[in-house]
Amino acid sequence: MPSLDNRFLLAAVVDRIIYGQEDTFRREDACELLRQMPAPHPLRLLRLPIEFKAQGSMPGRRMSGSAAGLGDVSVDGDRRSFAYDSQAGRTVRVGQWKLQHTAGFREALRGQALIEIVQMVGEAGREGRSAVLAYQRGEPVELRGFRQNVKSIGLFSFIVSRSVPWKKPVQGQAVETAYKIETPQGKDGGVFRSAA
Repeated sequence: MPSLDNRFLLAAVVDRIIYGQEDTFRREDACELLRQMPAPHPLRLLRLPIEFKAQGSMPGRRMSGSAAGLGDVSVDGDRRSFAYDSQAGRTVRVGQWKLQHTAGFREALRGQALIEIVQMVGEAGREGRSAVLAYQRGEPVELRGFRQNVKSIGLFSFIVSRSVPWKKPVQGQAVETAYKIETPQGKDGGVFRSAA
């Protein structure tokens, strides 16, 4: 796992990649991000392409007794909540970002690597909240954003998320001294610029 100093560095690098230029990012930033990210464990490369998330709450203990001047009373305890995410062990949190090295076995054989970038309040594959940085043999290839299509059939809605090209790497481009962070856009408050 990255140290605290490296987390500050990674947060700044991701900010430059996402908020820097409109349609390009610095190759050096993407290479530094890959270098600082922990590689996935070899056994995790063989993982099934299934994610499991669960969250909920359970009622707390019920207490009953006798209170002076009131008689018999019973009080419900606080509800206990729980959450489980099968991907949590492979996620690195830096600033407002969650980063995950997501290359699977087939990608690793082809020399490919993927780093998923998700805002803390977002979900992977959610439009305006996540992106994927793709590498080929350690060199950044592109940054992909996500678009969602919602199909409704009666009471049910199906959300299909697909990645679309967003930014390309450039060599040695100067860093903008004061890059501007976009104001939230859209009904979900996404702050990524829209992937074209």
